[in-house]
Amino acid sequence: LSRGHTYVRYDSRGCGLSDRKVPSLTFEDGIDDLEAVVAAHGLKRFALFGISMGAATSIAYAVRHPEQVSHLVLLSGFATSVFSTPNVSQKAIDEAELVIKSAELGWNSSKSVFRKLFVAQLLGNPTPEQQCELEERMQLSMTPETAVAYLRNNFSINVRDLCAQVNVPTLVFHCRKDEMIGFEQGRKMASLIPGARFVALEAQGHILLSTEPAMQVFEAELGAFIGTGGP
Repeated sequence: LSRGHTYVRYDSRGCGLSDRKVPSLTFEDGIDDLEAVVAAHGLKRFALFGISMGAATSIAYAVRHPEQVSHLVLLSGFATSVFSTPNVSQKAIDEAELVIKSAELGWNSSKSVFRKLFVAQLLGNPTPEQQCELEERMQLSMTPETAVAYLRNNFSINVRDLCAQVNVPTLVFHCRKDEMIGFEQGRKMASLIPGARFVALEAQGHILLSTEPAMQVFEAELGAFIGTGGP
């Protein structure tokens, strides 16, 4: 992305190089933080790229600041989740609570089955080296308490009504075999955004790796959508 553009990314609050001890980790906080990053860099109009939970944050930002977002690009996103979907089954709720509890107990443990399954779902079919590296990064990136807070937030996201208010050009990608956020969730989110274009990627993971053949499709579609240069 940085080859033809100025590329700005940031660590969410409580994660990575951001301050670890923060009083709140709500979805609204995430929108406020994105606004702060934009203001700090003096960005006036730019393409906005959101992955996973970041897709919902980007949708909310684009609705709040349509004059600033020239293009909206979403990958592996979702409009609603388990705790925010009406008439969801008790089984789905129980499974979500199990994931949260497993993260609490296993986030920092190298022997944790949760960590291995979590990384496998993220990357689809990781090599042993990729598996090991991302497991280590999980532990370095945030505390178990922060992971639990983010998971609970993720399971509670609902931007369904905001999707209908998006008024910027939008391109939505989703890997067909995403085991973390189902393919149909991505397609549904795209259908709720007026004029959005949906592109299915023939890949397995939740995070699209550069080694996947589908990355070439992603790069071609993205380049055609936002152009080859600019912010």
